[in-house]
Amino acid sequence: SRYFLQDVLQLDLDTAVEQHADDEPLDLRGLDEHQLRQRLFDLIRTHGPLPDSPPDLIRALGLLPPPPLDEVPYARAAAELNRLLPAWEHLRPSELDVVPVDVVLPNALRFTGRLGDVAPDGLRRIEARRVSARQLLPHWIDLLALAATGRTATLTCCGFDRAGDIDLRVGTIDQEQALAHLETLSA
Repeated sequence: SRYFLQDVLQLDLDTAVEQHADDEPLDLRGLDEHQLRQRLFDLIRTHGPLPDSPPDLIRALGLLPPPPLDEVPYARAAAELNRLLPAWEHLRPSELDVVPVDVVLPNALRFTGRLGDVAPDGLRRIEARRVSARQLLPHWIDLLALAATGRTATLTCCGFDRAGDIDLRVGTIDQEQALAHLETLSA
């Protein structure tokens, strides 16, 4: 149709005024849902269980559809995250340590940095979303770095599985294995 209008009828289509979408979302998608879940999880950690209806603070962020369409997506996310609260309270370390990492790998590469959220028994991570390999990879690399320093290397990660149930994963690794994995990653 563009060819017909431009080349056959000799109409100039580029003079049309560009219109911006003025529609508000009716449901949460992608990044908005992720941002909402992160904000709600921050609220849970500081204030406890989420209320049944969206707080004004969450509505003001503009992540939810306008009222009353915001009730269903909010209720779905709040119910799921409220189920995560007991796991977070149980896994929340009483004290955190900063661990400097300065390791020379067997292939002569130097691996340096800091891990700022190390519990006495290792790493404890909570994901306010589905726990998949993609989300576990940065935690696993942190675990390798921690183990490479010779410290206790246990990773406890909690989130949701595909069905929306709580998914708790625990992994441990020793210093020798961690150095070998870091060498493979750096190759």
